[in-house]
Amino acid sequence: MAAQIASVSHLHTPSRGHRVQFGIHALESTIDGALADGGRLMADMLNAGQEVGVRPQISQRALERMHECLKAGIAMRAQIIATHHDLRKIMGQVDLQALGYGDGADCPKEG
Repeated sequence: MAAQIASVSHLHTPSRGHRVQFGIHALESTIDGALADGGRLMADMLNAGQEVGVRPQISQRALERMHECLKAGIAMRAQIIATHHDLRKIMGQVDLQALGYGDGADCPKEG
């Protein structure tokens, strides 16, 4: 029985290729979520300022900082997408599919 378990145990351990594939998708999703949260936060900051009557001159610095955060997040998103495409190119040069790097079907479109 132990020999049977040992012979199939590799089926439940993700390969490095699968970890890369799942990891890059997870990071893309995390970045998108952070950008969405940041956009909502910026809208809430503007709406809250209007509700309590904060003068635009007072809140401008905070909004500019939030904008810089979102801009950095968008740059990060572009870099992870570029990384994803680099990995696809590598997959085309080496038979990484056979090594468990996925089929490349769910990669984002290059912009």
